[in-house]
Amino acid sequence: MKAFVITLKGIKESEELAQKALASAREHGYDASIFTAIKPKDNPLQIFNKYGIEMQGWIKDHNPAALACWASHFILWKKCVEMNEPFLVLEHDAIVESKFPPHLVKKVKSIVNLGAPGYIDSVKDIKNIEYIKKGLGRLRSNHKFCGTHGYIVTPGVDEIIESMESDIIKKALDFYLNINRFPKLQEYLPWCISAESNFSTIQTEFRVPKHFNGTRFKKLEHVIDPNTGKHLELNDEWDPIDHEKLNSYK
Repeated sequence: MKAFVITLKGIKESEELAQKALASAREHGYDASIFTAIKPKDNPLQIFNKYGIEMQGWIKDHNPAALACWASHFILWKKCVEMNEPFLVLEHDAIVESKFPPHLVKKVKSIVNLGAPGYIDSVKDIKNIEYIKKGLGRLRSNHKFCGTHGYIVTPGVDEIIESMESDIIKKALDFYLNINRFPKLQEYLPWCISAESNFSTIQTEFRVPKHFNGTRFKKLEHVIDPNTGKHLELNDEWDPIDHEKLNSYK
C-alpha cells in the first residue's frame, strides 16, 4: 500500500519528523513517500473553491494553518479516488508502530483511524481504554477523530467528498470526521500509529497538551508558523486550557 507523509517543506522540524515517519512506514512494509503539504500562503481556500466546497467561520477566518491542513488531506483523498486504491495517510509527526492487517483493507468503507488520540480530552475514560473492543469496527474511542496523524483512506471517501460539496464547513478536519455525520467511519484497535512531537503548527491560540502514547500525553513546548518556521514559545498565558474557548471552536 502507498503511504504519504504530509510534510511542510522548508520547515526544519517538520522535515526531520517526516523522515522518522517515512522510516517507520517503510519498516512496516508500506511504499512510503513525502507529500508536500499545503501552507497558508498557498491559498488553500482556492483549492476548496475549485471543487465548489464552501469554508466559513473559524476554519476560514481564524486559523489559516488548520485550513491548509484540511487542504493537504483533501488533495490526498481526491488522489485516492482518482487512482482507485487505498492510501495510508500520515502527518509529519506520525510513527507507525504496527501494520494494519492487510486482509482487512477490503473491509474499510471510507476512512479508518489508526492513530492514538492527539488531545488530552480525547478519550473519555483513559483508565478503561484497554477495555475498548479490539479489531476493526466503528469509530468508538470518541465520536470524532482525535487528530488526523494516521489513517487509511479508500475510494469510498468519495461519499464524504460529496457531503462536503453540500455542506458549509466551519470546523477543523478531525471535528468534521464525526461518527454522527458519517456512520461509516471506522477505527482499528489497538492503534497502529502514535504521534511524536513537542510542537504544533495549528494549535496557536491556546495550549493543548497532546500526543497520547497509550499511557500518557506529552505536552507541547512551542508552536511553529507553518509559512516561516518561526517559533512561538508557550508561556503562562496559555495555561490552563480555556475549555470554554476551545468548545466555542467546535
